[in-house]
Amino acid sequence: MLYMCRTTIGDRAFAVAGPRAWNSLPAELRFTWTFSVFKRHLKHHFLIFCFYELTLPLLMYRAFVAADAAYGS
Repeated sequence: MLYMCRTTIGDRAFAVAGPRAWNSLPAELRFTWTFSVFKRHLKHHFLIFCFYELTLPLLMYRAFVAADAAYGS
């Protein structure tokens, strides 16, 4: 006999999973003012979240370029 836990099924409901996903986003992403900025930042957030090992060199390069420009060398 197949036994399914009701809490597991209930946790998959949109009424539960939607707010949980929204609350798990960073605050600066949740409080953006325009939808276009929100979409761009959400895509960036998921890119970093899913492919952190692949995007780390790119993020380090961007930080290096920004620091280099700030110090004017």
